[in-house]
Amino acid sequence: ASACAKVGYWQLALEVIASMPERGVLLDMVSFNTAITACRVGQQWMLALALLDQAWLSNLKPTTITYSSAISVCEKSHQWEHALHLLAEMEKRRGLQPEVVVCSAAISACEKGEQWERALA
Repeated sequence: ASACAKVGYWQLALEVIASMPERGVLLDMVSFNTAITACRVGQQWMLALALLDQAWLSNLKPTTITYSSAISVCEKSHQWEHALHLLAEMEKRRGLQPEVVVCSAAISACEKGEQWERALA
């Protein structure tokens, strides 16, 4: 699935991941991270957010990498509000410390949405 996502076959990557439970393969955070990253190529921000929620519902613990990927999907999809929401969620609700890459993606999302004032907040 990761190889598919890297070369732009995001739909195929998501199909592979979706078929894993049917084949008796348990989904882990690596699977969810790969799926969320695949969503970036297709600008599928709603699907990325649904996958993040599904990871939590599956009793998995999304990491900084997971949130970074989801914020990057929002940034590429011009969804600055969702990017900022995820940034706040990871810090306040999940206790994760955002790294420079995460903050940069959130700032870039604000810039693409012409919300530079929010990027400075």
